[in-house]
Amino acid sequence: TAAAIRRLTGRGVRTTDVTVLAFGKAAVPMTHGALDAASVRGGVVIAPSLELATHDLERHGLEVRAGGHPLPAADALETGDRVLALARSLGPDDVALCLISGGGSAMLERPRDGVTLETLQRVTRALLAAGADITALNTVRRALSATKGGRLAAAIAPARVVNVILSDVPGAPLDVVASGPTLPPPGGDAAAILRRHLGPDEAA
Repeated sequence: TAAAIRRLTGRGVRTTDVTVLAFGKAAVPMTHGALDAASVRGGVVIAPSLELATHDLERHGLEVRAGGHPLPAADALETGDRVLALARSLGPDDVALCLISGGGSAMLERPRDGVTLETLQRVTRALLAAGADITALNTVRRALSATKGGRLAAAIAPARVVNVILSDVPGAPLDVVASGPTLPPPGGDAAAILRRHLGPDEAA
């Protein structure tokens, strides 16, 4: 992460006074890398609870939260609201340094209006049990989420988004990681995936 940020700095990308939004299985080490290479003014870090237990990031002005995986945690809605509120508070002169890694789909979640967290958990569990691959799973997640498929980037605007993305899916496009919260969505028919894996009632 530190090396990637230094390369960005060398290309003229501002890495001073940035707000960190970190989520995924590698959120803690990626955040430490950012602290080594950038000037961080605060932010939110969402990581597995075992990772958070051994690292003190709050002394750097960062809010730390434990996220669930592969299903969202019980307080995922509260965490998602917190991240979206912080994103929307940024202005045109701000920079959001988004540190995204595998597992981020479950760790950063805020269901869209009309979708409950319980529904999202149930559908995710059912798709995993039915053998849905990561592309199919993320297509459905994007359809049900207020953060995925570029929606986090929309909340951050008009601030600048700077992405550092660590993929755990060899050869996969970056929008697969955490369901692409800061990238344009690749498309896909979520209803068709639900019909194929779970039947017509779930797709409705």
